[in-house]
Amino acid sequence: MVRGSIDSKSEAAARRNMGKKRCSRFSVSTDNETEKLLNALATSCGFSKSEMVDVIVRSALRSKTYVHQIQERYNVEKRYWINPIIINQGGKETITY
Repeated sequence: MVRGSIDSKSEAAARRNMGKKRCSRFSVSTDNETEKLLNALATSCGFSKSEMVDVIVRSALRSKTYVHQIQERYNVEKRYWINPIIINQGGKETITY
């Protein structure tokens, strides 16, 4: 993902209608090597680690290919298998499950 395609914090917050509030918070535990890689990428992009994780998670959940690969590897309940659908409205792509 190119930095220029990522909204500024205020633009993203305004679009999500959240001001400076987050709708969900949770912690992520990683091993030392993953934290080192995350820290290097976040620093390179000028983000905090939490902002970088947000970008990565949003990108992954909007990728039909990635969602499919994760399910192929880890899905244990076929009845809960999801098929991402990309909806193109007015030039903006939205994904739904």
